[in-house]
Amino acid sequence: RLCEQLYKDHEAEFLKVAASLIDNANDAGLRSGQAEDVLYEALKNSEIEPIFSAQLNLYKTLFESDFRLYGAIPYFYLCKKYGKLHQVSDADKFVEVSASEKFHVIRDVELSLPQGNFSELVSGFDNHIRNAGAGHDRWELTDKDTMILKVVDDKSGKEKKRFEFSQREFRDILEKCRVNLWVLRNGFTIFLENNPDVEEKIASKHVYKIREIKDAANSYAANLSFEVKEFKID
Repeated sequence: RLCEQLYKDHEAEFLKVAASLIDNANDAGLRSGQAEDVLYEALKNSEIEPIFSAQLNLYKTLFESDFRLYGAIPYFYLCKKYGKLHQVSDADKFVEVSASEKFHVIRDVELSLPQGNFSELVSGFDNHIRNAGAGHDRWELTDKDTMILKVVDDKSGKEKKRFEFSQREFRDILEKCRVNLWVLRNGFTIFLENNPDVEEKIASKHVYKIREIKDAANSYAANLSFEVKEFKID
């Protein structure tokens, strides 16, 4: 619905945002996929420290890469439809605005639509957790097999806040993040699927890497119950 309204009222700018989002989607997916793989391997080994470390790394990646990308649509919507202050001069740069800026704007908006509240789109994400975790590496393990994250003032060095999570509790937070990213990603995808005429107007500048073409070929073949036995490209 956000995409529909943006395309209707701000077509040229929305097409630029959509093109930039599509151009960056593969690299974002690659980064989060690698972080998910690291966590999967850590969970198989059952050692608590590498599990927490992998969870924090995945959390940072989901926030800084995936949310920065797919949070661009609701952020762009709030800037264009509700006058939220921003410094973007060219629409395709809305995707490049930091995840932290998008998080605060979406979380703090006091606006409810018939389909739900904007703040629900960022549940699970927290800038403090990201900074204290893999952002600034201010975390430690306790003898209770819990993880403590410390939020420290950058200038004074004083501790402002701390979080404590068990491995299960942090797993549930990650799951919230995954769910909201699924909503944002698939909302955009469904809009494009339902509006092929819009997709044709999107001027992508992306130069596809060979591995991207190979992944797309393998995925397309798998959907048709085929397997690519050999892949060659100039």
